[in-house]
Amino acid sequence: MKRFVLTIGMMWGVALAASAALLLENETKDANGTLQHKGVIEIRGRSVKITSSNNQQYQVFRGDRKKMYMVDPATRTYMVIDEQSMAAIGEKMSSVMADASSQLARAMEGMTEEQKAAMQKHMPNMMPPTQSRGDGSDMQAKKMAGKRTVNGYSCVRYDLLKDGAKKAEMWVTPWSKVKHGKAAYGAYTDMARFMEGIMKAVANNPMLSGAANAMSGMGKVDGFPVLIRHFSRGRLESETTFTSFTKSGGTGEIEIPADFTRRDMMSGFGR
Repeated sequence: MKRFVLTIGMMWGVALAASAALLLENETKDANGTLQHKGVIEIRGRSVKITSSNNQQYQVFRGDRKKMYMVDPATRTYMVIDEQSMAAIGEKMSSVMADASSQLARAMEGMTEEQKAAMQKHMPNMMPPTQSRGDGSDMQAKKMAGKRTVNGYSCVRYDLLKDGAKKAEMWVTPWSKVKHGKAAYGAYTDMARFMEGIMKAVANNPMLSGAANAMSGMGKVDGFPVLIRHFSRGRLESETTFTSFTKSGGTGEIEIPADFTRRDMMSGFGR
């Protein structure tokens, strides 16, 4: 009987270990140090769930499917993001912008040079989009000198540059130093490669590639960014710090609720 109880206990322990999730808690502050929101990244195997305290919606990444899902519990719907869907949206948006630019060009034909300059200044997004090589190489990660300790982790600094302008600053620690880092590495690198693929898919659309570029940098540094600082036009906008790395039961299997309905991402673009 004692051996039977011991065996059951061992089986239960293995089951708990297999179902354990890694929770990465983080907080984002504005340039003045005011807390904007707190977030949790839950990792289970190659799946990731991203939640935030200021938004009921959440994101799910499935590395096995190479897809990200935007889930909205309020409407019980979700959208699927992958390279194909983002490329389609990019093409549609580029077409809309090209039509708008053509109409604007015709409207500007009778304007003076001063009037044209003022129009371009106030309506920059109506101008034809700048073409990119589309290979993801326009975002560069440059390792900088110096070290800094963030939440007990010794970090080195990387600057993320696009067209020579600093977009972000990452303070990175080796994966070997991250608590439970081995459990996070696979899903993290899957998501980094996924975001680089998304960036390539929308590289020719500046409105979409800006958001993709902000995320793609995580695959260009050697280690885990404990602190990420975001910049715009040379000024600090916000910074996100990872505050804890813990293992727990999590929220269960990371999956889209079966009774939620898929929403077409192209529905708002004239499709």
